[in-house]
Amino acid sequence: MPIIFSYFRVVFVAIMVFSSGAASAIDPEQARDQGALSRDHIEDWEFQEDIHVIPDYPDMSKVMPVQIDPPSSNFKYFIDPAGLTVGVDDLVRFTIIIKSSSGAKNVMHEVIRCDTREYKTLAYGTSDKTFYQIYRPEWKPIGAQTSTGMSYRKDLLTNYFCDFLHDTLDVSEILHRIKYPRTFREYYDDG
Repeated sequence: MPIIFSYFRVVFVAIMVFSSGAASAIDPEQARDQGALSRDHIEDWEFQEDIHVIPDYPDMSKVMPVQIDPPSSNFKYFIDPAGLTVGVDDLVRFTIIIKSSSGAKNVMHEVIRCDTREYKTLAYGTSDKTFYQIYRPEWKPIGAQTSTGMSYRKDLLTNYFCDFLHDTLDVSEILHRIKYPRTFREYYDDG
């Protein structure tokens, strides 16, 4: 009798251990979507930037206006939906058009990294409507720009590209936020 009891106890313990492990197993994709997984806790993780091809120069008839807070009377901002991507590397790459009140226009293809709050300018638009790609662009902190018209990156990061945990939004959510703009305060007062 003690052998049978001992056998059932071992089987019972094994079932409990394996079933609790299976019940607590998390689907990584589902966990990532719920914000449970973060690369910050993986010691061996090293950031790897995707290879990116600079898009075509934007078709100005298809760009979307972007509301920048506070609205600047000197500049208007536009995003080219065709030049907007979110890579596997969680970087938001986008083409921005900045028009001054005098009619001057700057076109740039840039990238924003939500988790570190940094940006790089990858290419500048030229007068012949092509992009001039920058050789070895460097990451710079967002918020360090003090020149007029260049503070837009902080608004893009905060209001359009990233959530309040600095996770990158997907393209459809970014386009939705551009089409139906809200202020920073509105995003976080919904609670």
